[in-house]
Amino acid sequence: MTDGVDADKTQSAVTELGNYNLSILGVGTADGAPIALPEGGFLKDEHGAIVIPKLNAGDLAKLARLGNGVYQTLTANDADILALLAAVDKPVQQQGKENKNLLLDQWQDQGPWLLLLVLPLAALSFRKACYVSP
Repeated sequence: MTDGVDADKTQSAVTELGNYNLSILGVGTADGAPIALPEGGFLKDEHGAIVIPKLNAGDLAKLARLGNGVYQTLTANDADILALLAAVDKPVQQQGKENKNLLLDQWQDQGPWLLLLVLPLAALSFRKACYVSP
């Protein structure tokens, strides 16, 4: 999640990811906007000028392609996250064959059936005690 990177400096790191994919969520606009500080005012650089970061979508998309991932710009709805998740949900394939070592076990939950066995014991603990007076 970023508004820009130096593509020339990060390409070597992206190519060394190996079997990992790099997906990028771009934040901001091409026009840019000042960054508001919590205490008021705007973020300034060392010369006192207001910093206006701009979204560099071209370089971010290039890095995502290089990293076998997806580039998506931040949206007001869920479309951006759904697009990134769709890339993650694709079946993992390696050299045209499905890698079955990466599949997860899906457990079959049988816990509710144990509740049926414990229910009569729980009902006995709530019965009224009968005392016979002498």
